[in-house]
Amino acid sequence: MYKYLFGPVPSRRLGMSLGVDLVPHKVCTLNCVYCECGPTTNLTNERKEYVPVDEVLKELADFLKNNPAPDYITFSGAGEPTLNSRIGEVLQFIKENSQNIPIAVLTNGTLFSDKKVRTELLNADLVLPSLDAASDSALRKIDRCGNTLNVEDYIQGLVDFRKEFKGKIWLEVLVLPGYNDSIQDLTLLKKAIERIKPDQVQLNSLDRPGAVDGLRPANIAELREITELWGLDNVKIIASVPERKKIKSYRKDTENVIMETISRRPCTLDDLAKITGMHVNEINKYLGVLENDKQLETIRQKRGLFYQKTKKEKSIMKIAVPTAEGRLAMHFGHCEKFVFVDVNEESKEIVGSVDATPPAHAPGVLPKWLREQNVNVIIAGGMGSRAQQLFAEQNIKVIIGAPSETPEKLVQAYLDGVLASGDNLCDH
Repeated sequence: MYKYLFGPVPSRRLGMSLGVDLVPHKVCTLNCVYCECGPTTNLTNERKEYVPVDEVLKELADFLKNNPAPDYITFSGAGEPTLNSRIGEVLQFIKENSQNIPIAVLTNGTLFSDKKVRTELLNADLVLPSLDAASDSALRKIDRCGNTLNVEDYIQGLVDFRKEFKGKIWLEVLVLPGYNDSIQDLTLLKKAIERIKPDQVQLNSLDRPGAVDGLRPANIAELREITELWGLDNVKIIASVPERKKIKSYRKDTENVIMETISRRPCTLDDLAKITGMHVNEINKYLGVLENDKQLETIRQKRGLFYQKTKKEKSIMKIAVPTAEGRLAMHFGHCEKFVFVDVNEESKEIVGSVDATPPAHAPGVLPKWLREQNVNVIIAGGMGSRAQQLFAEQNIKVIIGAPSETPEKLVQAYLDGVLASGDNLCDH
């Protein structure tokens, strides 16, 4: 198990990607409201050797010697990788020892105004910086950078990097309704994109719970409207979470480990990382799929966002009993009322009942009406063959030949397995 490498993990954009993490959890230059790793714990612009790079190089050497080549080696993690002052040495090591495995750097790009940072990244093959806003007000609202970052310096750093970098640049723009999607914000972003000249603009929105509550992801129609507003040829709406399942590196056993863990007790992202020994970025890839499949749900508590197994809603079966004077009416078409009895299918318990007056009797009316009441089973004394056929067409199970008892006794007998269709007490 490596300490500073994780994966390979399934990536929507990079296939099978080996992650390299050069900063501790949530050491970052931004505190984005949408960050799936949670709030930033150390908001800083200070560059230093946050993790021992010599140890990172030892792990890389071991991985490259003993494992198949991934599609990419990617600098990412739960913080800003360019904050590590020795990132350039790590890129150089990979270039010299990896037999041409492409290198990608996921970065927010906020330090690109520093020429030293830009120079250190020149050995990468693909850089994926982000730019969520092109005005100071929107930048502070969505990325919560404080007063240390000037948006013009931010954009100019990206422009300068484009001039110096020979590889590909995929610029990610994450759109959050109410934060950066006004016409003014989108117009400023377009102007910035045209200055930066990325090879591709990847338009994205929230697909996991963010660092704050109440965020709404932009839907596909809204993202398409933005692409039409911009009118740029290089904009791509990136694939949604379910696409990760199709990636060759998606591992079902990892998914099972996560589900087994949260089945025992709800866990935060950090809890899952400590319990499973996996990196938070690796876990996040799977949480997105599991959430989309509705296998897990989130609850926000004092200690943060917790993941738990989705609680199954009680499966309720509704049984209809036609009655007269409180007992089963021997012919359902001439009953005074129906009693609808709700049953928990798992526990086989009666959980409630209600009376209802049926519409006037006429051929075909009652089966349709009972279907509208969400009835699953009808218990009757007698019923004509044509009526039974009409109930079958409405997917309502028919039990005939029941004795004249109270609805509760009849339903309980049915649940106990001692009430089954008997003789049809009907002559038509």
